[in-house]
Amino acid sequence: MLERLRSSNNPNFFLLDYSLLNLSVVNFFVIPKHFFIPQIIEERKPLVITARRAGWIGCNILLHSIPQTGKIYFVKNGTIESKEKVLTKWQKTLFLREEQEISAKTWLLDVMQCVEELGKRDFTLSEIYI
Repeated sequence: MLERLRSSNNPNFFLLDYSLLNLSVVNFFVIPKHFFIPQIIEERKPLVITARRAGWIGCNILLHSIPQTGKIYFVKNGTIESKEKVLTKWQKTLFLREEQEISAKTWLLDVMQCVEELGKRDFTLSEIYI
């Protein structure tokens, strides 16, 4: 997984949350490939020796580690987002695609996460460091 994330052709991830009760889509969103860094991948334990694919090691994607900016909704809470809104949000993330150095991209995503956690548009540098 990590090797694939470091490659130039890693995929965007589309995630779907649906209601079986209503047979409807609740959330449908994409995480652009430029938001995937090694720090959001958690290695799982290898499969036991008795498993069909013994020794295979899977992973978890830590979605909570991805800034909200990196989750671009087509459908959110059952409401379809406008094409313009989706495209605008996608355009705002493209600067990350240009950053090839993983450490710099990691730093950018960490800063984005910190700013989002503040929950306000205007803030001071000292608020970031708290």
